[in-house]
Amino acid sequence: MPNLFLSLKLAHLLAAILMVGATVINGLIHNRARQAPSSKAGAMLSIVIAVNSYVMGPALLALPLTGGALIWAAGYDFKALWVWLSVALSILLIAAYVFGARLERRLYEIAMSTERAGEASLPVQYDRVFRKAAPVGVAALLMSLATLGLMVFKPY
Repeated sequence: MPNLFLSLKLAHLLAAILMVGATVINGLIHNRARQAPSSKAGAMLSIVIAVNSYVMGPALLALPLTGGALIWAAGYDFKALWVWLSVALSILLIAAYVFGARLERRLYEIAMSTERAGEASLPVQYDRVFRKAAPVGVAALLMSLATLGLMVFKPY
């Protein structure tokens, strides 16, 4: 019979790995798409959107659910500062995901319309939207790493 605590821990760790990995992969693909011709940028950005939908989004939902269950199962105090900081960072991560997904969808639309127009390079508008999206991605990665640090070290 499987151990509930270990099963929750495994699910939580896998979700964390998937979320951080998806964040890094998205950043790498964005960097390549920004330098690519419009004919390739749209295809690359469709991968980012798929990663967000099928990997990052579900992982982001699983993390607070399994995290809360782990806190309960381990008997940690829900009033502990590290728990509240983790909850706050999780809320900010969800907000960054929603905001970032809109920006990524816009980047995809710009790349696809540029390709349909037969233009080889991405327009200035793409760069403007990218400059809004990049800090969201960096912030999401930093918040993810900070949350991981809180989970592992439980400093407060």
